Amino acid sequence: MKNEKLYPKEKQKGVVFYRNKLAFHDMSENPEDIDAIDIDVDDEVKEVVICYDLTMPDSEKSFPNVESLVIKSNVFEIRIPNSLFPNVKWVQSESDRFKTGNCLVLNEGDVFFTLLNTFCKKEGEVIETDDITEIKNGAFSGCESTNLTSAIDVCCGDDIEPDAFAGSAFARQPFINGVKMAGNIVIDIDKTSEEIIIPDDDYEKAIFIANTDLTMVKKLVVHRYKTARQVNYDTNFPEMLVLDTNDSLSGVEVRELAHMPSSAVSYLKYFSISNHDYKTIDGIVYTKNGKMVVAGSLGLEHVVIPEGVEKFGHSAFRNCKIRSVVLPDSMDRIRAKAFYQCKNLKSVRIGDNVDTIEESAFAECCSLKHIDIPAGIKTINDYAFLNSGLESIELHEGLLCLGCKALFGTNIESVHLPVSIKKLEYNCLGSNLKELTMETLPPDFGAACIMEPSTFDADNKIIKVYCNEKHLYFPRSINPSMSSDAIDEVEHFFKNPRIKTASMWKYAFSILCQGKVALLEYLDFGSESAREHIEKYSYYILSNMMQEGSEEFAAKMVKAGLVPNDILQKMLPKAENAEMLTLKAYMLNQLNLNGVQEEKISYAI
Repeated sequence: MKNEKLYPKEKQKGVVFYRNKLAFHDMSENPEDIDAIDIDVDDEVKEVVICYDLTMPDSEKSFPNVESLVIKSNVFEIRIPNSLFPNVKWVQSESDRFKTGNCLVLNEGDVFFTLLNTFCKKEGEVIETDDITEIKNGAFSGCESTNLTSAIDVCCGDDIEPDAFAGSAFARQPFINGVKMAGNIVIDIDKTSEEIIIPDDDYEKAIFIANTDLTMVKKLVVHRYKTARQVNYDTNFPEMLVLDTNDSLSGVEVRELAHMPSSAVSYLKYFSISNHDYKTIDGIVYTKNGKMVVAGSLGLEHVVIPEGVEKFGHSAFRNCKIRSVVLPDSMDRIRAKAFYQCKNLKSVRIGDNVDTIEESAFAECCSLKHIDIPAGIKTINDYAFLNSGLESIELHEGLLCLGCKALFGTNIESVHLPVSIKKLEYNCLGSNLKELTMETLPPDFGAACIMEPSTFDADNKIIKVYCNEKHLYFPRSINPSMSSDAIDEVEHFFKNPRIKTASMWKYAFSILCQGKVALLEYLDFGSESAREHIEKYSYYILSNMMQEGSEEFAAKMVKAGLVPNDILQKMLPKAENAEMLTLKAYMLNQLNLNGVQEEKISYAI
């Protein structure tokens, strides 16, 4: 070899290793430490002793007479093509980094074994694959044998590089049922096949090689649960996965298969299982007796559960793409997270015999705008509709309990509570609630209505509460030290017909909310305490209203004559700058009514 950058060193008869001369001079005082980057072997040599790290993955050389390799203890890395030593039958390793056998296998801690080279085994020759956990590109290139000693025990397809079987007899074999296999490894699929059947009956699991494209596969049939789980490791999914198996599976395992997503745009649309415990009808998995829904396929759009089905499994339709669902009268409850994160769900018909909606059953169903809760339902549990898209809900007599945050985070502005209500849990009503109607004041009213300051802008939210043909304005955020007093006043107001007004403004957490409640109480009831409060703090109240953008409240306050002239004149330019034209008009009108001369108004501006 005529290359001045190469430093030759003969270590054995008939074999010459070449190391980088530049590296030798620049990096080490010991030439023994320099990696070999090339090799020459005489024709009569049948055994090569590798005594340096050998890195020549792209070499076009070939030494067909070499039958065995000996790896010395100091060798850490070997990267060579199969064609370099095509006829090697045995590798003897003195290094802890490599395994002795008929293939070149990297030993990484006696736990992980990486297949680097099978060399070019002839047809029928044994390929030792015991304990292999990873396969590198080119490992089977030029190999004519398809005789593996055992199933390859890799964790997932990512442990098999895409070109590991390129140029081998495995790659040249015909498709059978739409697939090419190397033992238990799926090395290629026929994307034109309508149905692909994985022959995994004789294995614990089959593995899909890295970058296997399943997006064009209409139907993929497997027979092992662990094989089905391997699909989840890919970046894509077939349209339908069929598990035809004798494996015993839990409901959780079935649901995990049915709900396999990899991203927001890639997911398994349809799943089907057939065995002694389960059956699948129209993309929905039921127990064999048909009494329970186990899981629905993610791609379903319209679901009608037949009569005779009695219950759901936990999270049965979680994250499914369904738009509508009809539940039978034979069902007695909607299980926890049954429709959790079904973001396309718009229509729900609940069976007449359902008595319980469990935790988070419809949470985050952001397209669900309205729901009619049947009279048979007694309990709506915690978070049942949390952060859903609900704008309205109908609650009927018979309802006993609304759970913690059951309607929280929704867009519901008005709720009518039936007389039957016995329990209202913490923040069970919507965070955007504006009107609450009831015939009698329910227990735990305070827990239902009071929110922590700054929660969903709670410190500026108000509920108009109707009860016993009376109403009051209730601030959602109450000073914690005054909450019990506030509830006592509410109860006293509604239970005593002689009391015509309530002073709830003093319990509000923020100055702004105090002002709003006081204004409403003054306008509706003529409350003197409310008027006095507004007049005393008119500047701060009006400033906060304008800052928040509450022009309507600010205009009502000005129109009611609750703002002194000097403050009106001071705030008039701010209304102008904020383009609150309605407020500005009321300010000017009020100043005129109060006898302020036009030139003085102009001067102030």
